[in-house]
Amino acid sequence: MTGTGSHGRNYALVLMAAVALMAVSCKKDHQTDLSPNLNVADDIIISERPVINAFKMLVKAATDTVLQQTHHKVIDRASVVYNPGQMRYTFYYFGFICNDGVIRTGRFDATLTGDLFTENTGARIVFTDYAEDMMPVTGSDSLVCTGHDSGKVRFYNRAVLSIRKDSAGTILPYITLFYGTPLYNPFGFQSAEIQMTGADSGTSSKGYSYVSGVSDSLALRMNCGWISRGTISFTVTGAETNPGYIQFVSEDGCTNRVDYNLGGTVYHWQMTMEYLRQ
Repeated sequence: MTGTGSHGRNYALVLMAAVALMAVSCKKDHQTDLSPNLNVADDIIISERPVINAFKMLVKAATDTVLQQTHHKVIDRASVVYNPGQMRYTFYYFGFICNDGVIRTGRFDATLTGDLFTENTGARIVFTDYAEDMMPVTGSDSLVCTGHDSGKVRFYNRAVLSIRKDSAGTILPYITLFYGTPLYNPFGFQSAEIQMTGADSGTSSKGYSYVSGVSDSLALRMNCGWISRGTISFTVTGAETNPGYIQFVSEDGCTNRVDYNLGGTVYHWQMTMEYLRQ
């Protein structure tokens, strides 16, 4: 009897261990691979950054009274030249770290059809040998003022870019953004807030197709380098992943902090080269 009981207990322990192992194995088999979402989240921030920066710099240049008079000024580490005859602003970058922590080189030109804040004025933005954090940016970027509404000036921005993230991967985004800026006030505009909505779709640097949209309006102050609040939601098409969320969180109103919520798993991230070029 004693021997039989011992064998029975041993058999029961082995059986329990086998069931537990099977349960763990099944759980591992059904775990979601978050790497597609993480790659897409990084690439959305990288791809929208040059478009938003170009708009912000254009607004700063067009409202700078010194630049309008002297036709040259350094703004946010860029050497800006204004050609009033051609209504063109040229922004030169020489590898300095800008106020958003990004190293920019090359230049972009913004050619206007009229006063920036007048309805139906358009702007064509061209990147020439331009790079952010050593990632070359090429493509087309166009902007139009759509008028005034509720005390704000509205703009529509469309960009189709190619951003070579590294030797193995290129981001191919199609970006549509809508901006709202306050009516120009020379005494307080440099600290004004830009509000943004819009959508983005394309292919990430690792080949994942995605669609995204602003689900909670983004806010960017003119005197801050980073988006301070708002949420972008996105989906990696064709991947077995849940929708992801990019949540901009600023504790003091101006930080590079961003949170990724990937199906309930939260990454506390930063908008820096070390994080975004994983």
